[in-house]
Amino acid sequence: MAAKKGKKRVQQNNRNTTRKTSGSQGIKQRRMKMNLRNKKMKKQRIQKMIMAAVVCVLFLFAVYYLSMRIYVNKADEKVICENVYIGKTDVSGLTAKKAKAALKKQAEADGQIEVTMNADEKKEIVSLEDLGAKLRDTDALVDEAMKYGKKGSVRKRYRQMKALEEEAYVI
Repeated sequence: MAAKKGKKRVQQNNRNTTRKTSGSQGIKQRRMKMNLRNKKMKKQRIQKMIMAAVVCVLFLFAVYYLSMRIYVNKADEKVICENVYIGKTDVSGLTAKKAKAALKKQAEADGQIEVTMNADEKKEIVSLEDLGAKLRDTDALVDEAMKYGKKGSVRKRYRQMKALEEEAYVI
């Protein structure tokens, strides 16, 4: 029996020594696991912050785009934008039909303008209409006026409409 007790004590001593050594190794392993866990959590935190930043940027872009789109869509497709001229004729806010009529009226008025021509000692007064001055391709001019600020990308239309607030667009 005494031999059995001695073996038990040796076994217990062996266990205690292995526990002590494994205890310090266990602490190191736990620290390593904690460091890995902390690194992993830090990496996840950084990833979450980056994702949050990306979502914020996308949200701001969406708000900016929608505000431009709302501003651009306020323009009526059937009338010409404000501050648009064809020559010296203001066609702002007119439909295509009314703009053509305004151009025709302006062309008739311009046709009555008299020009004095001097040749040698003779002086001749002639109207522009008599000289053959005519307004050509009014349809193309009115179409261009109608499309300004209404065709193209949202950004292009927005810039065109903002430019009209600053200065007139003359065709």
